[in-house]
Amino acid sequence: MEFGIIIKVILPISLIIIMMGMGMSLTIGDFKRVTQYPKAVITGMIAQMILLPIMAFIVITLFDLDPLMSTGLMILAFCPGGASSNMISFLARADLALSITLTAIVSLIVPFIIPLQVATTLTYFMGDSSSFNFPVLETIIKLLVVTIIPIVIGLQINRSFPKFSKKVESPVKIFSFLFLFLIIAVVLNKNWHNIDVVFKSVAPIAIILSTCNFILGYFVSKLMGLKHKQSTTIGIEVGIQNGTIALIITGTILGNPEMSLAPATYGLFMYFTGLVFVWITKFFEKGTPEIEVMN
Repeated sequence: MEFGIIIKVILPISLIIIMMGMGMSLTIGDFKRVTQYPKAVITGMIAQMILLPIMAFIVITLFDLDPLMSTGLMILAFCPGGASSNMISFLARADLALSITLTAIVSLIVPFIIPLQVATTLTYFMGDSSSFNFPVLETIIKLLVVTIIPIVIGLQINRSFPKFSKKVESPVKIFSFLFLFLIIAVVLNKNWHNIDVVFKSVAPIAIILSTCNFILGYFVSKLMGLKHKQSTTIGIEVGIQNGTIALIITGTILGNPEMSLAPATYGLFMYFTGLVFVWITKFFEKGTPEIEVMN
């Protein structure tokens, strides 16, 4: 199957399915936690949407990465975690409710701000290059179609058919996890002639950035007085990015397979650094109660 069909057709359709599945795991109560537990939710949102892009910019600037790769990594930094972060929070026995709430709220916000962030990033790293024609308004509409609308539909399905939603919740999460790896494999195969660039320059920076992101989310949360499970959850939400949306932007909207290398590489390594992060945080869990209440 041709790369163009996979990126331009199969990838958006799959993202719609993933986001609809995520919506089917949500309830109105997941949104109400913003007012019930404001400190944890606001801390997570600030860490994901403000501190993470700043961290990415610092790391990228320090290592003087290629402009195309820099742009790809920055775009990834604008795409907070989706269903994958929820699954990892569940497996890590972190605060799944907080993870779901952060995913739900951020997923409704980012489609409106990512296009502006991407436009600014393209100007900064790529200069006035006319090779990238980035339509901001059109991108907002496309992201609404593949993210918010499926979430709303999934939410409505969950309200009307809760048993069905519960039945498909796990398969959809597993699908989102495996599909991202499939797309990563497709992107790497398409750019096999640049594979040396991946392992010599992009991979080390992706690992460093991913590690910094997990640490950033955790310690910012601890500084805000959140408990261990909430801090672990926010660390996961910051470290695990929505690579599928990033690849939609770099591959489908911008149509640049080479730029897609950066988010694909990060997506490949973020799960490994995430497992290390969860394993290390278990040492800090000693002495904390099994059941904690969000601040």
